[in-house]
Amino acid sequence: MIGMLNGRMVEKNPTELLVDCGGVCYEVKISLNTFSVLGDEESVRIYTKLIVREDAHILYGFAAKE
Repeated sequence: MIGMLNGRMVEKNPTELLVDCGGVCYEVKISLNTFSVLGDEESVRIYTKLIVREDAHILYGFAAKE
């Protein structure tokens, strides 16, 4: 599983992030709370939960591990 991403924030929108981790760019769905906590720093650490469904694999991100 993907438990955490530590890398460079490429793009930030209210509902998703693009995080570059060693040349691989991950699309992460986030909440408005996480959006406001992250700020505009280029370096980002985000805790993740991968949800696998029949029609999609979705990576959700959170500012805190809780």
